[in-house]
Amino acid sequence: MPRAFSQVGFFLFIFVLSIQGSAQSCAHLKSTIHQLRHQDQLRRNANLDYQAYDLVYHRMVWEASPNVFWLKGSVTSYFIIRGNQDEISFNLRQHLGVDSVTMRGAGLSFQHNNDILTIKLPKTYTDGELDSLTVYYQGNPTQGKYRSYFIENHKEGKVLATQSEPYGASDWWPCKEDLNDKFDSCDVFIITDTGYLAGGPGSLKSQSLLNDTQIRYNWQHRYPSNFYLIALAISNYEVIEDSVVVRGVKIPLINYVYPQSVSTAIPLLKATAPVLQIFDSLFGEYPYLNEKYGHMQWNKNGGMEHATMSSMGGYDFDLLSHELAHQWFGNKVTCSSWQDIWINESFATYLNSLAYEFVYGKDSMAKHLAKVFGISKRNNELPIYVTDTTSLGRIFNQQLSYNKGSMILHTLRFYVGDSAFFEACRNFLNEAPNAFRSASTENLVQHFEAVTDKDVRTFINHFYYGVGYPIYLIRYQNLSNGLLRIEAAQSTSNGATDFFHHSIPLLVKMQNGKDTLLNLEMNQNLENFEIFLPSPAQEMLFNHQYQVMAAGSVVRVEDQGPNLVEAYPNPNGGILTIESNKEVVQRVYIYSTNGQLIEKVMFNSLKAEVDIAQLKAGMLILVIETENGSYVKKIDKI
Repeated sequence: MPRAFSQVGFFLFIFVLSIQGSAQSCAHLKSTIHQLRHQDQLRRNANLDYQAYDLVYHRMVWEASPNVFWLKGSVTSYFIIRGNQDEISFNLRQHLGVDSVTMRGAGLSFQHNNDILTIKLPKTYTDGELDSLTVYYQGNPTQGKYRSYFIENHKEGKVLATQSEPYGASDWWPCKEDLNDKFDSCDVFIITDTGYLAGGPGSLKSQSLLNDTQIRYNWQHRYPSNFYLIALAISNYEVIEDSVVVRGVKIPLINYVYPQSVSTAIPLLKATAPVLQIFDSLFGEYPYLNEKYGHMQWNKNGGMEHATMSSMGGYDFDLLSHELAHQWFGNKVTCSSWQDIWINESFATYLNSLAYEFVYGKDSMAKHLAKVFGISKRNNELPIYVTDTTSLGRIFNQQLSYNKGSMILHTLRFYVGDSAFFEACRNFLNEAPNAFRSASTENLVQHFEAVTDKDVRTFINHFYYGVGYPIYLIRYQNLSNGLLRIEAAQSTSNGATDFFHHSIPLLVKMQNGKDTLLNLEMNQNLENFEIFLPSPAQEMLFNHQYQVMAAGSVVRVEDQGPNLVEAYPNPNGGILTIESNKEVVQRVYIYSTNGQLIEKVMFNSLKAEVDIAQLKAGMLILVIETENGSYVKKIDKI
């Protein structure tokens, strides 16, 4: 979106104040069209045209207290008109009363209906004109539809806090709830009771006593921001201060903590500095380098990535890393639609995993990813891409938007390699001319396509817009000429997505005591590979460190010899006999040729029978597990 005022007008107001072209699936395209129509209908019904103007700056003044269920405020908004307009509208819910709207001291007429504040401008503005107005309002914001403004008790006091994502900002302030229009800067003035601290975005420029009972804090934020990233947090906090140096700049780390939480918070908050340095080195400059980072405590279990000062229910490593990661993914670059919430949440969840990798090592990361993968598999019916943005539970689905999306990013990293993955992410985060922007998945794909010849678009279409995940049966055999033969058969957990294009990790432990990690690209459901190794394979592990979003098993195909397990008769249309002359048979797995598990039979004997009469005719693959190993047999079912 054009930002002419960002370059020139910034000094003016300081003085005044002292998916196009992509091969998408039909289902995705239909959903996108439906969502656009839905959003357009909402706008027309509400008489709010998000394209009528661009926001530039807000000056917010709020009088609020944890002891009073009332908010009194004024919000001055600078804006640039687009097209010819004689009115302007903001989102503001009906439980808040508008006292007046003024422009340079003169009153403007307005209407406040259906949660939309529509203001009559004094003239018809032409495209590109800059102006400002101030809305004065008050009311009980705790009555808001999304309960985004709340007052609660804690062990040694009270806390007032806000959490506006995704649709709650207009519960407590007049704003433009448009993800694609970031205002360039803001000043936040918070007037509250003496004895309280009030957290906010940016740098604390001043705090001053107004009288015996009130104190005013001025937070100044000089970076672009979205409506939902502005927050209040007021309580009888204590301050824990630290700092971190990145790129030669000393960044203050300011933490507002409940008195009863100080002793436990101090050691946990020590992780902030090294994790911030890691993210800065991997993804580019900390987005708010000239201001601060910090936390302000609230009573919720989780956190919220408010600009430069995350609201936190605790200070454990996972939550701390996740909310810090949002300063890059979510705050600096924001999803352009709630349908693409994974740009915010999947990336933040994945950066949490990266924090484990770069602080504690790859084994620690793998242990963490095992939990992430387990949660990811619980939802087998829906894609990561959000098809219903009216449902908060669907937008912020922990299994999909957070954990599965994180595993898909890790899978993408393995597919394209570390160098291309991190370069694409950095380019995505720093796209000129406006790095602090909103972006879509298509924009992300384009950045990956620019740095790798891997088929990232097909990868995204399968993993992001598809459902379920791939399942593999890997069979391998040492050949006499030093080659290792591998057969990889992919099936899927949900037949609606019949194939996932990506690479699979196979760790080969060789007889010479050395290990080698293979990266084998899957272009179809059944792939055969022959690889030369300096020593025969002794063991093979699939996805041993959870490098990809896939399940699977590995079996070794034994050479012919006198002690083989037999399966007969073959071909067979009824009763199949499994017989071993030495090793007790424990389990028999029956697979289709594409790796789909058809049946599992338990045994504990040298000889057993399996009824395959009801199975579909065709080639079957038997994986026969004994007390000493596994054997593979192919059976022609007639």
